[in-house]
Amino acid sequence: MLRITLQLVALALALAAVRLVTGAEPFAPYLVRDGLLVAVAAALLFAWHAGGWRATPAPRSVAGLAGFGQLLWLTGLVCLVAGGIGTGFDVGGLPHLIAALIWGLGMVLVVAGAWWPGAAADYDLPAYRWEKDADGHFVRVAAADQAVDGNRAAAIASPRRVALAVIAVLALALLLRVWDLTGTPPGCAASECINGLRLVDGQPLTFSQPGAFNLFERIARLIYSLTGAGVLSLRLTAAVMGFITVLLFAGVARRLTRPAFIAPALLLIALSPWHIWASRTSDGWVEAALLVTLALWLSLEALAHADLRWWAPAGLALGLLFADVPLLRPAVLLWSAAVIALGVWAGFRRGRRQPWLAPLAGGLAGTLGMAAPAIVAGWRGGGLFPTGAADVPWLDNTVTLTGSLLRPDLTVDSPFALAGLLSALAAALVIVGLGALGRNVRQPAALLLGAGLLAIGASLGRADLSITPPAALLLALLPLLLAAATLALDRLLAALVEAWGGVVRPARLVTAAGIVLLLALGF
Repeated sequence: MLRITLQLVALALALAAVRLVTGAEPFAPYLVRDGLLVAVAAALLFAWHAGGWRATPAPRSVAGLAGFGQLLWLTGLVCLVAGGIGTGFDVGGLPHLIAALIWGLGMVLVVAGAWWPGAAADYDLPAYRWEKDADGHFVRVAAADQAVDGNRAAAIASPRRVALAVIAVLALALLLRVWDLTGTPPGCAASECINGLRLVDGQPLTFSQPGAFNLFERIARLIYSLTGAGVLSLRLTAAVMGFITVLLFAGVARRLTRPAFIAPALLLIALSPWHIWASRTSDGWVEAALLVTLALWLSLEALAHADLRWWAPAGLALGLLFADVPLLRPAVLLWSAAVIALGVWAGFRRGRRQPWLAPLAGGLAGTLGMAAPAIVAGWRGGGLFPTGAADVPWLDNTVTLTGSLLRPDLTVDSPFALAGLLSALAAALVIVGLGALGRNVRQPAALLLGAGLLAIGASLGRADLSITPPAALLLALLPLLLAAATLALDRLLAALVEAWGGVVRPARLVTAAGIVLLLALGF
């Protein structure tokens, strides 16, 4: 009871820190300073009483690929590197088309080879364990649901109930992103009209980058070939990317929290007014949010499983993020180095129990092959790492971006973002989640998340805010911030179940907490 009480006190302090920034009529930098002081106190208090946390363990790993899978994977790797280099030279005509097709074929073959059936299992972790319940009787509990700080939180809900709750949240997220897509918002928002005309005329979109993969534009052109409507095609592309981001975030939550808490954690992004607005107005940076979420999820899976099935797609995801978002390339480089270092560290901790060097090397090779077009194009044109704003100090940019998370007057003027880019509750959960992240910094998953936050946050501070507004730039940071909030939510719900699970059924407690969170975020 003491733990949940002090955690709620820390959450209230975090809300007070948010109110310090949002309460004053005009925005000033000192508001961020004052709010930061209170936020640090809230994070420290929450960290003190957060309890032990660890990422959900992987139930199974493989020792190596199947024979035919190895052939596919090696062939795909060769195609990926060779096709990527050829695509980067961009000689035009038929040779460029052939190189692009070989590069795309390499992506497919790498993933198909890594997941080809028939791989030998390295070992199977125990599926169940025996524990005593409150009455002293032995009960069988699923090992994957093991809680660090209590037994009541172990078996909260059946897999069927968890799946139904997650599907319900996903359906709600899809509805909020596609309902009345042509009429809400009416007309054109931001640069939609310009980009709609460019799409019709076959010109690059305003946010497309030379030498980048430009996934958003490619999908928009495919949808335009089916619909024949420029603005609608852009909005459908953003809505599809936004929903896929929510779907991928379920994978992130699955690694960071226990199954029963996935649906409440998924509400954080499903009901995010900021993400809903970006998904309905064809903001090009919704693609960055998608790719960051994909890279985060696959990297967490790779660290948990430590086999090539997950290291191969994780490497591809990091390489695609490097190739497609030029502004984040220094951050992706640092983040990838952190992922590899964590993989090496985890491998040494496992010792000889499981081969780890070959999967790491395979993931790194996939990253280089996926990023090869951008590397070659940047080497030829001298623009591999774009320069940031030269006349704006990094600290001023960082303060402005931080304020933009909370202040509606610094963000887009829309009916979906009246309370700032992050709602007060979401921002408070992020603050205390960072405290829990620091408490458990020795965990590889926590280090991975912290490295991504620091690297991408620092890179965004170099951006020219006069060209790209903060509301767009910060979309790349949104999945990482909400992952930290997921960690806070896990600690809060675990403490709630531990305190009241003997009086109220844990499943009902989690359901009630999810309903409260739904109402708080939705209204």
